[in-house]
Amino acid sequence: MPTLLREAALQHGDRLLLVADGERLSFVEAERRSAELARGLLADGVGKGERIGLLLPNGVDWAICFFAIGRIGAIAVALNTFWQAPELAYALRDADVARLITAPSFRGHDYLERLETAIGGLATARGDRALALTSHPYLRQIRQVGDAARGWLRGSVEELSLLGAPARVGDARCEGSEWGGPPASVALISNGGEPGEGAPTPDLLPEIESEVRAADWLAIVYSSGSTASPKGVVHSHGAIVRQAEAMAAVYELGPDERLYSPMPFFWVGGFVVSLLGPLASGAALLTHAAFDPEKTLDLLEAERATVVIGWPHFARAMVEHETFAGRDLSTIRRGSMLALLPEAARPRDPQMRSNSLGMTETCGPHAAAPPGTGELPEHLRGAFGRGVPGIEHRIVDPKTRAVLASGVSGEIEVRGSTVLQGLYKKEREEIFTRDGFYPTGDAGHLSEDGWLFFEGRLGDVIKTGGANVSPAEVEAALSALPGVAQAWVVGIPDEDRGERVAAALVAAAETVLDVAQIRVALRVQLSSYKIPGYFRICRADELPFTDSGKIRRAELALFLAEGARRREATEPIG
Repeated sequence: MPTLLREAALQHGDRLLLVADGERLSFVEAERRSAELARGLLADGVGKGERIGLLLPNGVDWAICFFAIGRIGAIAVALNTFWQAPELAYALRDADVARLITAPSFRGHDYLERLETAIGGLATARGDRALALTSHPYLRQIRQVGDAARGWLRGSVEELSLLGAPARVGDARCEGSEWGGPPASVALISNGGEPGEGAPTPDLLPEIESEVRAADWLAIVYSSGSTASPKGVVHSHGAIVRQAEAMAAVYELGPDERLYSPMPFFWVGGFVVSLLGPLASGAALLTHAAFDPEKTLDLLEAERATVVIGWPHFARAMVEHETFAGRDLSTIRRGSMLALLPEAARPRDPQMRSNSLGMTETCGPHAAAPPGTGELPEHLRGAFGRGVPGIEHRIVDPKTRAVLASGVSGEIEVRGSTVLQGLYKKEREEIFTRDGFYPTGDAGHLSEDGWLFFEGRLGDVIKTGGANVSPAEVEAALSALPGVAQAWVVGIPDEDRGERVAAALVAAAETVLDVAQIRVALRVQLSSYKIPGYFRICRADELPFTDSGKIRRAELALFLAEGARRREATEPIG
């Protein structure tokens, strides 16, 4: 991270790096401001390997804090801004967070009140001394972005940045580096340590940065925990920087591109792909703390976005907004939000455009289409790309672990330079195979030329009448139909077939879905045994999602099974 920041500042200077909710940050400002905060953290006693939690929404503050943490060899623990008190309590203790940087609130979430609920004894603690709380024994201090509003807060992040700002010698401001920070020989004001309060001390940041290596841990990111307690996934500097460069290449980012992404920075897709991809390539990132169709359209139009990546339902929300028709979005050229692309850039058939496949444990996508890939040939319909640089795949039998031939379905395993270092507090032997592969729990197969096909989670494959059905395949077919905003497919119990394919559909705005017509449309795309025997038309808020937007399939299966029993929707076909 230190090298990436310095080189980006030297190469791109005053060019724009980040626009978020009215704030603008250039490459040189990102280097200077993160250096000041890094020096402030050092002066406050932060050491290499210390875990620092970030409970902040997307924005300049998150970026500066993350950069500063990485520069000094500390470890950023990315905390989900949607977590409730029990989830926060779990992650803060599990990750051994020693310091926490928090926003006071976000989208109606009062984080100070939530932290008092999550951390036993915090409400009566004092911020002028190190915390010592049995519920979270490693936690020593909490700082807030902005003015402190609780007695247990140590102070503000801004105070640390002032502590690390260039000092003055006489009347002259100590400047001298290419990026506006002080040269190594110039002193900084410390926080009262030797050689005396207010006296200059050596600038340790350059020497500290020289000891930060690619092998050092940079971040702990928590999985969504849809089937168990969230897992702390550990990634190194090397893995994160390599992946940022790889994703910048996949999305063909460069200094002339303006990338829009709403993905939260507390996920790898947010901070590795969306934030660090531009840092590695010279592009600008356009984002915001909270998605709003009208405000996002304002941002895309005013900032002349060229690349848009994100979830399809966000794109649909913008296209369906009453002001969309009058917008000038002519600068948008490509991206994964197909509804926002110009007609000529949209694939004739989405299944003929490669998707990407990734997970927290692989630092984002481990399979993606090589840069410049256009429409796929027919034999690659529905493919999810090839291994990103440094990644290799293999398919194994889930029971015997034997390696399977091309075209044979099994469990996807990955190995390579962007795969996790490990799961926090888990032994390596619990996580990896003896030859270093990570079992993903995903089902799929490889083509002879190395393209990966994803078939769903292993436990999600539906076994109906002796045949295997991939939920992902049926969901893709349903999602391509007019008027279908969301489609989710699971198996529900069936006395004759073992399982029956069932689907939950969410209609697009002002659309009425006709199940009979949907079945007719599916018959030309899917084998008859893959066509859902039970449909339920739902509102999105009726469906069980995790806080990271993943469907809870076990809960969905119960929901649909109960609906089938009540025959609330169309009678199942034979």
